[in-house]
Amino acid sequence: MEATIVSLNIGLPQKMQWNGKEALSSMEKTPTKEPLIVNSENIDGDRFANAKAHGTPDSVVYAFGMDAASHYMEALGGGKYTFGALGENLSLNSLNEEEVSVGDIFQVGNTKLQATYPRIPCSKVNIRMKHPEGQKAMIELGRSGVYFRVLEPGKITLDDQFLRIEKSHSFFSITEVYNLHLNKENWTSEHLERARENGAFPQDLLNKLSEKTK
Repeated sequence: MEATIVSLNIGLPQKMQWNGKEALSSMEKTPTKEPLIVNSENIDGDRFANAKAHGTPDSVVYAFGMDAASHYMEALGGGKYTFGALGENLSLNSLNEEEVSVGDIFQVGNTKLQATYPRIPCSKVNIRMKHPEGQKAMIELGRSGVYFRVLEPGKITLDDQFLRIEKSHSFFSITEVYNLHLNKENWTSEHLERARENGAFPQDLLNKLSEKTK
């Protein structure tokens, strides 16, 4: 799997307002032509508003495919997607979550990233997109991007390719994790066994899965 980086985006927490609602979020990121300096726990100039939900070592980098973004904007009635609008650090020309497994390793510049889990859209998406169906449309699309942990810190530039260099030894697609997360009643002991065998699942996700299968 290989993809082209069309935009690099960073941002700090800021207040969003819409329709009488307010939220602090880092969802609105700004495109930059400068390289991303990727560390083991964060990206220079980039922070999450809710560190417990996102900014962990398992979710340092977020990538989103612009093919999915195009379909998403159509679902909201049209309009052009602005790079970084949904909080992605890497806007890729294409990213197929069905083909990416938890544990897959990607080379991006001199940085190595490992896929960990899908982005689960929250209600703040409505505020960010200023649309009452923002979250619902993203959930129904079923393609919301991928979070990555950093195996080797480094630098990512706009000229770099996003290249999978190693597949997980135990395939568990990002799409399957996404669907199971939204339908937790479908988690089974078989899923838990597969997740443990995969070896790259975030521990907090494994804990939640364990609770569901008791």
